[in-house]
Amino acid sequence: MVRAFAFAALACCSSATSLRYQQKATLSLSRAADEIERTFESDKFWPFTSSASTAPAVDKPVDAPAKVPKLVDAKQALLSSAIFQEKTAELCKPAKADISTECHKVAKERLFCTMFSRHQAQFNGMDGAAEQKDECSKVDIMITVVEAAKDMKEKEDELKKREEQEKRDAGVPQDEQFKYYGGGYFSKGKEGTAIPAEPKEEVFEDPEEVLARIPLQSRCEVDPGGRRGAVLFVGKVKGLKGTWVGVRLDEPQGLNDGSKDGVRYFDCPGPGYGCFSRAEYVRVGDFPERDPFASDDEF
Repeated sequence: MVRAFAFAALACCSSATSLRYQQKATLSLSRAADEIERTFESDKFWPFTSSASTAPAVDKPVDAPAKVPKLVDAKQALLSSAIFQEKTAELCKPAKADISTECHKVAKERLFCTMFSRHQAQFNGMDGAAEQKDECSKVDIMITVVEAAKDMKEKEDELKKREEQEKRDAGVPQDEQFKYYGGGYFSKGKEGTAIPAEPKEEVFEDPEEVLARIPLQSRCEVDPGGRRGAVLFVGKVKGLKGTWVGVRLDEPQGLNDGSKDGVRYFDCPGPGYGCFSRAEYVRVGDFPERDPFASDDEF
């Protein structure tokens, strides 16, 4: 009974905390949007309509097609206004310096989505309005602008690590002891002078050798990150040296969709579900799809 009460209290506390975060995030954006609207009203300017509307009317041919306004133009006018930039900076005041760039990106998009949802009537009929509505619907209002910026920074750093790993897999020298100066690889001397060094001779396995230990349709894990999926390709990839293993990932944690430079090597559900890796980074075995609801505290 005591345990049941404890769980109920914890659930209640968690719900209340989530609600406070949602209210905090929504309230900050709402206040910023209020001030932007007041400023536009006092200046008698609204970016949904062109400033050219006050110009004298010019006779146009009767059969001239009506020009459909573009949402991107209205958005740019709004984002470039002084009051919008001021409110974006205020939303990002709590952000640390290392996520300042990401915070401003997030704040601009979220603040625009707030204005977009308030004034959909003005945006309706604009070229790109449907796409913008879809993008705004994906915004998670449960977290603040700063928290969203942290998430963006983490994803960008993870993507950068994967790109560096794929460059290493492709044979691009990453070791700081070696530099390429057009004619060959050189190692750094103690005084910083370049000393010619023998280039590393890379040895690659044949596709048949790799296929013997990494069969097609095998379940596997791919480093870095222990990404899971199924092996759908083993062989040569145009423009790259050696033998490559193509994996269809269970989650969109890759850098492609099973194709490279316009050549398709295997099919994937969508972008990010494919990756090409060196055989040494692929482990074949009993690797079922991960259950997103599984917990280490249960059995």
